[in-house]
Order: sequence, then structure tokens, then C-alpha cells
Amino acid sequence: MCGPVGSGAASGQPPHESSKHSLIGPPPFPCASKVRRPRLDHNAISSDPARDGSRSGYPASAGPATSVDSEPGGRTGWDGENTVTHKIDLLRSLEQEMGILARRMRRVATERARAVSPDLQVAGFFVLTHLSSQGPARSAEVVDVLGIDKGAVSRQVQHLVELGLVARTPDPQDRRATILSLTEYGEQRLAEVAIQRRASIDERLSDWNDDELTTFVDALARYNRSLS
Repeated sequence: MCGPVGSGAASGQPPHESSKHSLIGPPPFPCASKVRRPRLDHNAISSDPARDGSRSGYPASAGPATSVDSEPGGRTGWDGENTVTHKIDLLRSLEQEMGILARRMRRVATERARAVSPDLQVAGFFVLTHLSSQGPARSAEVVDVLGIDKGAVSRQVQHLVELGLVARTPDPQDRRATILSLTEYGEQRLAEVAIQRRASIDERLSDWNDDELTTFVDALARYNRSLS
């Protein structure tokens, strides 16, 4: 005879035995053909059954449901499974959106480099923006910050010098090294491109209010700090 789950009278157990089941895990199901457990995302379940009982079908991070997760009337909730699945979905969405952003930024960087000079490559544009934001720097510092091969940086710097965008001067503290800095022409070209870029962004985000834009900038800054 099938009865409500957790009911001592229906299960043939004394009332105190039924309440004990709700404290240590899901109560027995008297009628398995009518009561079905939710299907789990096995990607979210630990592969170590000896550690957390994943062979029982519980989410790895949650373990067997306890009285904390129990709902009124002795029904045990599956909040642990829902939480794990929701977090996985959020992380997958983040990866997808960041992948779209990365592809778009590569294209935008190419467009901005060509806007500065038709012959300027993306790596050279990154050198320019670093010198613009951080000021004069040694070549070795540019290599460390941008993560570009030393030989590639040397070639890009030579090209930037030939374009009149960067100047090289001897380092007063180390005669073997040189200091890189933007020329007046380099500063002018970057400023002009920046004005065009901001006007384009402002147009595309015209339906964003200031609060939405502030929230996005703050969240993106926090994301970059977390990954640094």
C-alpha cells in the first residue's frame, strides 16, 4: 500500500522512526513506480564515491540531503543539485560571452591599429597604448607586460620608430638599455583614434543609462582583478 513519504503509519514504522529518516537522508519511497527522483547532471557529480557518496546519486558538493534542506511535511528538497547545476550554467555562459568578447576585441584592435597608421600591426598598437597609459619604459618592461617575444618587440619598436610614432633614448641609469616613449605625432594619432573609438562606443550603447554602464564597468574591473 502506497502512502505519503515520511508517514510512519503508511510505512509500518513507528512515528519516531519516520522522523529519523528525514534527519539522515531521503526517506524510503514506498511506491517506486509513482515517485521518481530528479535526474542529475553527472558532470556535476564527483567521481570519488568513497569521499562523498556520489554512487547514491547525490550532487558532489551537497552530499545526501539533511534536515537543513528538508521541506515542511517531511519532504526532502534537492536544493544542492539545483545550486550546482545553476553555477555550471552561469560559468558556461560566462565562457561563451568572454569568447565572443575576445574575438571582437581582436578585430577591434586590428581596426584601431590601421586607424593609427595603415602599416601598423596589432602588436605595435599594443606597444603604443602601453606607452600612452604608463609613460616611457624600457623594452624589457614592455616585453614583460605584454607577454610578447623579445625579438618581436624589437621588430615592432623599430617599425614604430620608422613611422615616427615612438622615440628611443639612452637609459641614463643603464647605458646598455634604451627608453621608449611616444613622439608628439604618436600621442596625436592615438588621441584622434581614441576620440573616434569613444564616439562609436557611445553610439552603440546609447540605450544604456549611466547606472547600467557604471555597474558593467565596476563588474568588469572586478573580473579583471580576480584574474590578474
